Order: sequence, then structure tokens, then C-alpha cells
Amino acid sequence: MRRIYILRHAKAVAGTTEADIDRNLADQGIQDAAALGIYFKRKDYTPDYILCSPAARTQQTLEKLELPAAIKQDNPSVIYDGNKAHLLDILRDCPDNTASVLLVGHNPSLHELALKLADEDSALFGRLLQGFKPGTMAVLDCPVKIWADLQEHQNAIFDLTEPLDYNAPSTPARWM
Repeated sequence: MRRIYILRHAKAVAGTTEADIDRNLADQGIQDAAALGIYFKRKDYTPDYILCSPAARTQQTLEKLELPAAIKQDNPSVIYDGNKAHLLDILRDCPDNTASVLLVGHNPSLHELALKLADEDSALFGRLLQGFKPGTMAVLDCPVKIWADLQEHQNAIFDLTEPLDYNAPSTPARWM
């Protein structure tokens, strides 16, 4: 059994003059990513291998998770500008001595990848169909012995969480 954590970067600043790859996280994104790091610890989620887009906002999201520094990390540019097929290829190329992989990237390719990999009979599939907001993470359990055997629509959604699940305000804005 293998596990994939598919994480869309947290909320980024909008409307800047800098290149898209250089956009940073917004204040809310920084808070959400830090809260997701706490969620990771609470759920005992520790990937063996990290694949992260080289974009500033994905790197900042990953940094805020505060995962152990010893985890091997690669930053292929295809995560930034590739499509779901490219992402599936890099997952299939993961080292077989890793049981779990964290993939940190961008929409629409991450959401499309999650939909492509997920078993449509998973209890959380309907929720996955609703979208993949910034800071959303899908955790898929994959019934394969080696990454090259990763198949479409064969992987159970173990967890699906978004910022309102792990970083909701104690008093909703509509009550203020």
C-alpha cells in the first residue's frame, strides 16, 4: 500500500506585478498553511518523499507545514507548468523505497489529478467533485507495491480537508 498527499498551495496574494511563479502567500494563506502543519502532526502524516513546485507560494506552504528536514525533496518544474498526465508520470517515477509522497502544486492540474486517481466509490469522492480550493489536501491510499503500477480510479480517498476544516474561525464572520 502506498499513500499520496495531494496538496494545493495555500491562498496566494492576487493582483501583483511580479511574475506568477514569484507570487507569495497572502496572510490568510500563511495562517492556513501553519494550521495545516498542526493538522499533519495531529494526524501523524509524515511523507517519505516530497515533490513540490518551484513556485514561491508552494515553497512557502511547504515550509509552514514544518515537516522534518530529513525528508528527501525534489522541485521539478513540471509541477508548476505541467498537466495531470505529467503529474501522474512523476508519481509513477517515485523511488520504490518510499511508501508515501507529498505532492504540493497548483490547480487545475492537482484537482484533475486527484479526480483521475480517486476511486469514484470512495465516500469522499462527491466532496472532491466540488473543487480544490487553495490549501485543500486529498490523501489517497493506493493499492500498489511499486509506484509504476499506480492506476487511475483505483485509489481510496482516505482524507479530504480544506482550510475551513482545519483553520475555521472560532466565530464565523456572519455572526460578528
